[in-house]
Amino acid sequence: MLFKRFIMPLLGILMIFSSGCAQLQQKPDASSATWPAAPEPLTEGFNSSGRLAVKDYGKGSYANFTWQNEGEIQSIDVKTPLGNSVGQLCQDKQGVIARDSHGQIMQADSIASLSQDLLGVALPFEYLNQWVQGYRINHEAYEIQSEDRLYQLGWRIQRQLRPDGQTPRMIRLINQQFDIKLLFDEYYPASTKASGDCQLRHQIGL
Repeated sequence: MLFKRFIMPLLGILMIFSSGCAQLQQKPDASSATWPAAPEPLTEGFNSSGRLAVKDYGKGSYANFTWQNEGEIQSIDVKTPLGNSVGQLCQDKQGVIARDSHGQIMQADSIASLSQDLLGVALPFEYLNQWVQGYRINHEAYEIQSEDRLYQLGWRIQRQLRPDGQTPRMIRLINQQFDIKLLFDEYYPASTKASGDCQLRHQIGL
């Protein structure tokens, strides 16, 4: 179903496969400046757009996305390569709300619980925004495999930067089931001071 195809990559943008990594240690030769722990609170945000590719046990799907990460509010709009809406998802202080291409509304307390309801598995969005910015998740086991590769929470994460050496061009996440790749066509730093509710809640009167 289209909505599941939207939620799967989105929430694979959006997980918690924490088992199996409790014994990880940072490699001794890894630089402490590579993949530093995310600040608490994280005061950096971004507005971005690009292309999304997801393989689920080898079966692929593709879409375009816009992603606004503004602190309490994160919103993602996913469209087909032809520009038709696949769905919208937004997280705010009230929880998570999503709308598919047919207008069906789904709500949950967290992205993990929403993906669990939809897919039967809790997939990682609450962490992806930090990996995109080059941070590892604080207080979680990890392994730095190279300057652009990290292993954490069951995901092998690869990050490539633009020639400016600052903004991401691509991030790829791989585990036993999923191969998720985001290619950023646009990426701009943004404030994380946004507060309030998702615009989607106001649009549907919630």
